[in-house]
Amino acid sequence: VGVSERVESVAFSPDGKKLAVTGGLPARMGELQIWNVESQKLENAFPVTYDTIYGASWSPDGKLVAVGCSDTALRAIEISTGAEVVYMAAHDDWVRGTVFSRDGKSILTVSRDQTVKMTDVKTQRFLGNVTTHTPGVLSGGMNAVDRHPMRDELVAGGADGAPKLFRMAGAAAPAGGGNPNQLREYSRMRRRFFDVCFQPAGRTRVERTAIQLPSGENTGERASGSPGSRVRELAGSPSVI
Repeated sequence: VGVSERVESVAFSPDGKKLAVTGGLPARMGELQIWNVESQKLENAFPVTYDTIYGASWSPDGKLVAVGCSDTALRAIEISTGAEVVYMAAHDDWVRGTVFSRDGKSILTVSRDQTVKMTDVKTQRFLGNVTTHTPGVLSGGMNAVDRHPMRDELVAGGADGAPKLFRMAGAAAPAGGGNPNQLREYSRMRRRFFDVCFQPAGRTRVERTAIQLPSGENTGERASGSPGSRVRELAGSPSVI
């Protein structure tokens, strides 16, 4: 059943028939697994880099899976062959999450370097930063990203506990600072976010965070030696989410 000691992310294919799983053996190898949902059997397992990999996402046509890597690179794997068809290493730290644009022509990535970046699939070129790269505007690494199902917008969350909504555009921040693609910042929570996702209709966003209550009691499901997991569902204005 593959060789991964840990699982970092899972993602269903667009038709729901396959499941992509990222993980690996820390400091030894990363692994992308492709499972058949109906038979519950492993179809393929591809080694990727020399450390655990993160943030699986499928291309809209179900042919590629993008993953984030600790060597600061985005990679996309063709699942029929295992070939690496996209490589982009413009981040400065681990890439923790990936998502394809609605037309499948671009991949958006989030990283511990605090940025969201855009990559062209066909040319493998880095197209630009969705977030600002002005020092001091952002705080905390990014862990998760999801795109709006009907608009060219994305939501990203991470260590600062405040999910943000962005235009899906690679315009660089002006020299004077600012964050021109940011549309909205949502209410801050007391702990970092590990996942964010839109519902299929795009009107609600679901987030997952780890949180420790002042009394020492954990909310949600508990894991040995770590804070509990809390899921929060936020309804937003239809004009925004």
